[in-house]
Amino acid sequence: MGLLKFSSLALALPLVLSACSIDEDEPLFCLTVPDPLSSFQKNIGSYDLGDSLTFVHSNGYEFQMAVVQDDVHYRAGYQDYPNERSIPCNSDVERTGAVRLRDVTIESDYPMFSVHLSMNGDNDTPQNIKASFGKYHFILDSSDFKEKNYPFEESTPIESMTINGKEYKNVAVVKALESSSTKIYYTVKKGFIKIEFDDGTYITRKE
Repeated sequence: MGLLKFSSLALALPLVLSACSIDEDEPLFCLTVPDPLSSFQKNIGSYDLGDSLTFVHSNGYEFQMAVVQDDVHYRAGYQDYPNERSIPCNSDVERTGAVRLRDVTIESDYPMFSVHLSMNGDNDTPQNIKASFGKYHFILDSSDFKEKNYPFEESTPIESMTINGKEYKNVAVVKALESSSTKIYYTVKKGFIKIEFDDGTYITRKE
């Protein structure tokens, strides 16, 4: 009886091993969980690819800006990947970990304006938003909506303001990092609602 059991086990073992064998042609994937985007980064502007936004120039004309990019991808081992499934399992990934990234671009044909928002979910760094508008650069942060203790801070919160007949609450005003008077006014829900330029002109959101 014992010999029969042993023979049955010996016959079944190759089948089990065969079912559990690793296909050398199939890539391995890490179990590393990428650092996610913060709520601030995910919700900024409620932007979706293809959205068309109306703006008014201080010179008196309206124009459209479109969301032409809203791309979420990943960075691991100093390389970018389109999704979590494509992240390979190697020593670089194990050492550096993985993070989720997001890039949003909003453009107009005329006047030729382009705003780019870059987000990095790395938990070891401030989960802010790097914004660029032409030659100007800004850092948008959830702390922009809090009162500052120092007068030299680059951002100022505004409780509410009215633009083109619409009231916006919890507005942050952020100065460009360059030596410039250019400013971005924005809310988390609507994104940027006004941009002021060095020459005194500006553009404002119209809803």
